[in-house]
Amino acid sequence: MGQYQIRALKGIKRLMLMIQFVYLYLKRMTPNNSCLGESLRQCQRKQKQELVKIIYRKAQNGVALKTIFEELKIA
Repeated sequence: MGQYQIRALKGIKRLMLMIQFVYLYLKRMTPNNSCLGESLRQCQRKQKQELVKIIYRKAQNGVALKTIFEELKIA
């Protein structure tokens, strides 16, 4: 039991606030009272679609693949 670390109250409050914001965002994005998990998956799909759009537009404009990788920090 001597290995446990206790977070400061300020850190716990920040974490709880972030959790509440995520919950409210997902709840607002949830259509027709479906589950929050489906909203999360929908948000993840949209994020992936936006990433593909960005890459596609850059490729159309002749941006080098290496440059795209560097901008996405995956080089």
